[in-house]
Amino acid sequence: MKKQAENLRYIMEAPKLEISPDERVTIPLLNNQDSWRRDARKGQYSKKSGGAAEPKQGSYWDRVDWDIKVPGVPDKWYYRVLWVALIAGVTVYFNWSALHH
Repeated sequence: MKKQAENLRYIMEAPKLEISPDERVTIPLLNNQDSWRRDARKGQYSKKSGGAAEPKQGSYWDRVDWDIKVPGVPDKWYYRVLWVALIAGVTVYFNWSALHH
């Protein structure tokens, strides 16, 4: 506790640094509707600009198509619910049988 108090006192008594505005980091707010828009197709936020569009640089994961369609498998919500219920039921069954044997 004494060591932490000494460290805190050291920080509190340090002289304040003078930082110019160009040395500060500014983070734009995403909830400001006027300066940001969301591209629903890509799931990304980008700054609105009146001029030419800047090239977007993103990681590999920004370009991955997450809507993979498996041939021969219908993509309906109730199939997903059925699989989740089936997996949950099998998990509960095996856990219950392991506890009672």
